[in-house]
Amino acid sequence: MALQHIILGTAGHIDHGKSTLVKALTGTDPDRLQEEKARGITIELGFAQLPLGSNLVCGIVDVPGHERFVRQMIAGATGIDLALLCIAADDGIMPQTREHLAVLEMLGVQHMVVALTKCDSFDDEWISLLTDDIRAFLADTPYAQAAIIPTSARTGRGIPELKESLLQAAKQCKSLHTNDIMRMPVDRVFTIKGAGTVVTGTLWSGTVRKDVDLEIHPSGALVRVRGVQSHDTNCELAHESSRVALNLAGITTSDIRPGCVLTSPNSITDTDRFDAFITNCAPLKKRPLKTGTRLRIAHGTKEVFGRVLLMNKQESLESNQRTFAQIRLEESLTICENDRFILRTQSPVCVLGGGIVLRAHPKRRTTLDALEESQLNALLKGDYATAFSCALERATAPFTLADFQHLSGLPLKECAQRLQEACSTNLVVALGAFYAPRALQTRLSSSLEQTVLSYHQAHPDKRGMPKQELFSHIASKFHPPLPVECCEALLNFQLTKGALELDNALVAHKKAAGGARKNDETLKDTLLTALRNAGSAPPLLPALFKQADIHNTSLAYRIIGALAAEGSVVRIQPDLAFEKRAYEQLKDAVVLYLQANTRAQAADLKNAMGVSRKYAIPLLEYFDSKHITKRAGDFRELA
Repeated sequence: MALQHIILGTAGHIDHGKSTLVKALTGTDPDRLQEEKARGITIELGFAQLPLGSNLVCGIVDVPGHERFVRQMIAGATGIDLALLCIAADDGIMPQTREHLAVLEMLGVQHMVVALTKCDSFDDEWISLLTDDIRAFLADTPYAQAAIIPTSARTGRGIPELKESLLQAAKQCKSLHTNDIMRMPVDRVFTIKGAGTVVTGTLWSGTVRKDVDLEIHPSGALVRVRGVQSHDTNCELAHESSRVALNLAGITTSDIRPGCVLTSPNSITDTDRFDAFITNCAPLKKRPLKTGTRLRIAHGTKEVFGRVLLMNKQESLESNQRTFAQIRLEESLTICENDRFILRTQSPVCVLGGGIVLRAHPKRRTTLDALEESQLNALLKGDYATAFSCALERATAPFTLADFQHLSGLPLKECAQRLQEACSTNLVVALGAFYAPRALQTRLSSSLEQTVLSYHQAHPDKRGMPKQELFSHIASKFHPPLPVECCEALLNFQLTKGALELDNALVAHKKAAGGARKNDETLKDTLLTALRNAGSAPPLLPALFKQADIHNTSLAYRIIGALAAEGSVVRIQPDLAFEKRAYEQLKDAVVLYLQANTRAQAADLKNAMGVSRKYAIPLLEYFDSKHITKRAGDFRELA
């Protein structure tokens, strides 16, 4: 069977035997700092490993219990799959017991085992009474059925039973982070002589292997993984729900700090706000949470300040109540949908509540319409079908996959799959890298055609509307304006339908462009005939237009350009053109003369062509530019 990894986190009041119990379970002392040894308390996160059964490895995160180190406790508890709550038989339930329990519940930890520690000094009656108190304490929490095991790390009492209870609970664990993207909040950074910078953390999701590039958030810098350790063993590949140490190449400890997040490159966009469903639990002191309150937002291994804005004009959230809110951050976080976070008061610092992220990149607003509220409710329940439908109905412009993931709040993989299914049922139309609901695409196509038709009516003499002008007109109807790539995709879609056509960056409607095309052909014949009749002495173009009774000079110049592009005329200068046959005769006269005489002056070549100096000099300069002739002082030779 494949090896399964889970993360076990300790919790409980200071001096309730967490670290001692971890050492009894694993043989590893998680207190690694001299200060911790001297004071007998855990200050930083400690780590150990506990094999459970033949195919399950449990990485243990031992967290501080002192009230001053609740921030470190939250950092350690974030990402754990299973909690080991330690309650000492001599103290019972204490303030940090309550606070830690609230943190675990807010972080969505689904399974727990309770270790009743230091039981070697108490009789069975006391242990039974304390067990009843703990069961009552857990009654209104998700851990009401948690196993409660009396233990003594000193005598070994209950250690085998505790291991068995942990094994049974571990078998039920499912990762909270279902995203395929590699993501690891960093909890420690240090240097090893001869190796360089090393970081550790809990791998929330995805995998990481040696020699891949990772992105550091929030800096955005890329770094290469030089080596990987998982559970104290060198490995080629580490999986989610593993304790991981990464040796990073090319950076120092000043480039990355605890609180940073490592991800796959370009996979996550940091955010300064998110929509959430929050709970005011206030385990130590009941207090209302007023909208706009500035709080500490703890997510992963990082804590930043932000304001909690309650939705739909709700002024406050009472203790043990829940509601939708938008969290506005003072510093961006690397957050994804379904992430959990903790709310702590500013001063004095204590846990107030927490919540779950529903949308990581919402608009700034606190009033929800019915559709938005339905979408958030669906996301909260995990009803992705309804959330997808709501987001699709809310889409007012074509979107990319990343845009729609932000709009819908669905995991990226889920989002891509549902969009593909919607395209196959014609509910959504794929427009290159963009998508649009069928109704929106129909409106945009109609608008595109109507804009071109209106242009034809206003400019009956023009073959079509310049593409960029059309794009500007369509894009300006949206806020923010549609990107050029989206306009291009919309036009290409319409071109396949046959109503519009593209000719040399001009967009024309087939039903309206016929008259302009016919007029163009008539003008072409008129101008070509006039140039042909003029032979080797054509008038300058303004005079030619006047002779042909053409008053729209911009149209006439466009027609000359079209004739030149197709090779019917040769444009020597902006206002001088020759019919192709006359031009070839003049060119041949120059070539033949130079073949016979090797070199000649301009006057000689003028006479050979039989034209006046008015035409000879522009013609000779044109021949030079086309490398038919070349100048050598006052003479010309064949190039």
